[in-house]
Amino acid sequence: MEDALSSEVIEVTPGVKHMLLILYNVNDTFPPNKNKLRLESLLARVIVPFLGFKGLYYGESEPVVESSEPELIARRRSSDGSRRISRPLSIQPQQVDTLNEMFLKAIRKQQEG
Repeated sequence: MEDALSSEVIEVTPGVKHMLLILYNVNDTFPPNKNKLRLESLLARVIVPFLGFKGLYYGESEPVVESSEPELIARRRSSDGSRRISRPLSIQPQQVDTLNEMFLKAIRKQQEG
């Protein structure tokens, strides 16, 4: 897609623009990862003007007016010493069995006491 959009002659159909916008609006991480920023620069070339995470684009792959958001995120990260987990930890089947055994033991002990 990047190669196709690098030529000046290509006309992007409304359906492809729509597809790119839908992909861009899937929020899986914040701040956006490298792939999402690459997608943002693609969108900036086909949708004019385009307002993205890095700023206001006007037909170029770099913003004409830069956003302060990336700088704010960097400052927040440097001042926040702890790392936040964005997704719950997964539990392995062995751990589930161990937890079940612990709960059963605790219930038996409570019933005996």
